[in-house]
Amino acid sequence: MYYICDREKCYKLNLMIMKKILMAILSVVLIQNVTLADSERLISTEQLPAAAQKLIKTYFGTQTVTYAKVDGYMFDVDYEVRLSDGTTIEFDRKGNWKNIECKQSSVPEKLVPARIAEYVSMNYSAAKILKIERNKRSYEVELSNRLELTFDLKFNLVNIDD
Repeated sequence: MYYICDREKCYKLNLMIMKKILMAILSVVLIQNVTLADSERLISTEQLPAAAQKLIKTYFGTQTVTYAKVDGYMFDVDYEVRLSDGTTIEFDRKGNWKNIECKQSSVPEKLVPARIAEYVSMNYSAAKILKIERNKRSYEVELSNRLELTFDLKFNLVNIDD
């Protein structure tokens, strides 16, 4: 079935249809963001991935878990754990650590990649590693002397920030 209409009417009709489609898409996106964005909730230690539980037991066994929470956003899930000494550990969905920040002690040596630990001990022997963070591109290390070191994934130093 074909309709004959003049240019102005067709243009207005198309514009109205596009506006309605755009509003529908925008509404779906907003509703999805509202429902998925705020999915942070407290969980028990037993609800953490097995790898995260093992890391806490192995390297922070003397501390108790103050809280554990899960944060699910869109298609990703992260876990955060706070220990009784103020240490905060963030894990990915599989339980691999993403970020370890120690408040009263240093990051356990065995959790620091060997080449990073070696670099720090050779160049900053008096400093302790208080924080380590890893992502898809780099490792960031914060030392007790307030220096922040960035290493690439091959453990080459790429930046020093003071």
